[in-house]
Amino acid sequence: MCFSASASFTTAVVLTPVGIYTVKTALQNDRRFLGFALFPLLFGVEETHQVEPLLHPLSAAHPPTSVSVLLTCVPLMLLY
Repeated sequence: MCFSASASFTTAVVLTPVGIYTVKTALQNDRRFLGFALFPLLFGVEETHQVEPLLHPLSAAHPPTSVSVLLTCVPLMLLY
């Protein structure tokens, strides 16, 4: 989502705990649903890329999407 930093941060704050809960529930009940349970967590982590430039003042050397691509696209490709 590219609306604003505050929208992305709010989405990350909501989706990350939901993702942790869904992963925990999938691990306890039925591991076959783990792939689906990871989606909210991965999208929550991906939304934090809007906050990264605030943490790293030299973000020109490290584009904001580098961490989000590493944390979301690579695991999704491995699951696929």
